[in-house]
Amino acid sequence: MVTFDAAWATYCVDERCYDYKGLADVSDFLFIMAYCVQGQIWGPCIAMSNTPFFRMMQGVKGFLAWGIPSSKLVLGLPWFGYDYPCLSLNDDNICEIPQAEYHGAPCSDSVGDQRGFDEITFIVANTTIDEAHWSAEGQSPQFNFQNASGHQRQMHYDDAGSLLLKYIWAVSNDLRGVGFWHIGYLNEMDQTPERKLLRKRMWDLVPSTDSWDNYVQTTLLQSNDLSSSSSRDKHARNV
Repeated sequence: MVTFDAAWATYCVDERCYDYKGLADVSDFLFIMAYCVQGQIWGPCIAMSNTPFFRMMQGVKGFLAWGIPSSKLVLGLPWFGYDYPCLSLNDDNICEIPQAEYHGAPCSDSVGDQRGFDEITFIVANTTIDEAHWSAEGQSPQFNFQNASGHQRQMHYDDAGSLLLKYIWAVSNDLRGVGFWHIGYLNEMDQTPERKLLRKRMWDLVPSTDSWDNYVQTTLLQSNDLSSSSSRDKHARNV
């Protein structure tokens, strides 16, 4: 089997100016790396979601517009997030980050630290964090905290609830499947029953191609369970 890792969009993201249609024709599928979307930040230098939902959709639709069949596209999603340093944090929860040029863009997620889901859940369990928020831009959770040095940070990541939205979108649009970077980010989650349960939830929601047709219907109830009884903010606090 021959596969190719593709940028999250077709328009020379991070100077990856490839013939994606040609690559799809000679490979079994393309793995769309729909994460690190903030590698090149052309707007305000602020912390944002790792995989903003609507930009993810636009990216995949770009591959389809090139004539690549959905059956040759695997949606790659992050089991990690970004821990950003905040130069300032305003009342609207906007975290200003340092400038860092990357492939011509004035700012980049490179100023943040990548944190695996196991490390993020450890931070939540062992650090005093501000009330978590649900990002409308990313359709994903975020929270503010201070690191051991007392510096203000903002974490953007995906959890079971935000990933489920992306899984359902992939299934509904007949993509070949979903994948992750990377499954090792769940390894260090066996210390407590609570963390084991979080790891199990992450795995349980991954769609199986054996039951692809039934996935949306069967997981909508789980989606309601994840978001009912409280707001998205409460869900984000629980990671």
